[in-house]
Amino acid sequence: DHRDLHSFPTRRSSDPKLISIMVDETSDVSMTEQLSDCVRYLDTSVDEKVEIEEAFLCFVDLPRTDAATITDALLQNLISSGIDLNRLRGMGFDGVSTMSGSVSGVQARITAQHPKAKYFTHCSSHCLNLVIVASCTNVH
Repeated sequence: DHRDLHSFPTRRSSDPKLISIMVDETSDVSMTEQLSDCVRYLDTSVDEKVEIEEAFLCFVDLPRTDAATITDALLQNLISSGIDLNRLRGMGFDGVSTMSGSVSGVQARITAQHPKAKYFTHCSSHCLNLVIVASCTNVH
């Protein structure tokens, strides 16, 4: 089950040649585990100028938070959003081994299925969010 807040195909004005994904897993206020999916791509539609664009795809409810379940849910969501996985080149996740594990984490599973998607980075925005949450929690 997923709730679309933004549709990737309607946002873009060109057919992106290279795509990267940014994904994070969290639980909402009802304690439902969710995956938030975003894409970053090159847009070359305006005056042959190359611009980096980002689009939020949706939240995906997760029945479990193991690497296999997350990988399957993520790839299925990307496909249903109209994304050509053959153009996937990069991935950004938090540092949790379920996501970033090089042997059986989500990034390893995606790279095994899509070898050109081999560039993984630790999502620095996630680190910033953790610092902000910790700071706000300690305020009296």
